[in-house]
Amino acid sequence: MTELYEWIGYIGSILVAWSITLQNLRRLRQLNLLGASVFTVYGVLVEAWPVALVNGFIAVVNIWSLSQWQRKGREAFELVPFDSGHPFVARFMHHFNADMTKYFPHLSTSASSFPADACCEFVYRDMVPSGLFVHRQISEEEREIYLDYVTPSYRDFKTAEFLYERITERFIRSGIRRLTARSSQSEHRAYLERIGFKQQSTDPELFILTIGSGGDL
Repeated sequence: MTELYEWIGYIGSILVAWSITLQNLRRLRQLNLLGASVFTVYGVLVEAWPVALVNGFIAVVNIWSLSQWQRKGREAFELVPFDSGHPFVARFMHHFNADMTKYFPHLSTSASSFPADACCEFVYRDMVPSGLFVHRQISEEEREIYLDYVTPSYRDFKTAEFLYERITERFIRSGIRRLTARSSQSEHRAYLERIGFKQQSTDPELFILTIGSGGDL
């Protein structure tokens, strides 16, 4: 049983350590709650009461914090168009340059590098800019997603759900039936596939999402 208890302690340690590496605060709280709960069980099993008490307290604090988020109710989302030359677009891209380059290594993360016909839109979440969406029309039925970036603090998929629900409604009304995106980064590819994009066998970096009648959305 001693070996089993040690493994419970190791699991608790890993979960707590993992939680503090997360940038999304809600996910951090959720994982930290799980880790603290496991540590509390470990403390009780081995009769290490200081360990059990401290981690039990941490678990209660996490529960309280998560409940406060829940009570805030539904967040307000808004999609706001910006001119690609607007100073705020340049400041946003400069601030998140290192993280943006990680997910879009094939792009130059400078607003001046956007195609002349590109449309820029910010996703605001409770009046906080949580994402930047840049796209352009390729043909009457196709639109290319040039940049779809969400800031680290808001990567809980709610921003993406709002964005793609809103833009697909608009694109369908304007006759767009296909969205394309390119990606060579594994996490971004997983994000695109979760939304519903399909990787093309002829071009592994190309992902296509069919919208409208008979489409994926």
